[in-house]
Amino acid sequence: MSHGRFNNPVVAALAGFKDLFRKQEFSDRLSDNDRFDGRTCLVTGANSGLGFALAVEMARRGARLICTTRRLQHETLVKIKKQSGSDNVEVRTLDLSRLDSIHGFIDGLVADKINLDAIILNAGVALPLSLIHISEPTRPV
Repeated sequence: MSHGRFNNPVVAALAGFKDLFRKQEFSDRLSDNDRFDGRTCLVTGANSGLGFALAVEMARRGARLICTTRRLQHETLVKIKKQSGSDNVEVRTLDLSRLDSIHGFIDGLVADKINLDAIILNAGVALPLSLIHISEPTRPV
């Protein structure tokens, strides 16, 4: 057992439930004046949905933004720049289901001497069907 702040799992679980339902201290403090100026931020899965909305908002708030998509999508870059009003946005390819893509992405960040200040890990990963083993349900005899 770890030597954290709890000495047994029941106390840890109860503390977790208490935290889940208590009023969050910082939930009402975010305002339109909160900025990312001078910060380099990464948003994975930025071509649609929540990732796209977060990318637009972070760019609008002054971030140097790096967005990732599985396939390079120039239209994603154009839309984020247009909706955020920022030109400090770039899109890079990253397929989280392929280890070589992950290594290539990281190598690119290192080669370009990019240090990240904030990361939003939004992209979902789906395993190829060839890696998923689905067993037949057992039937009573």
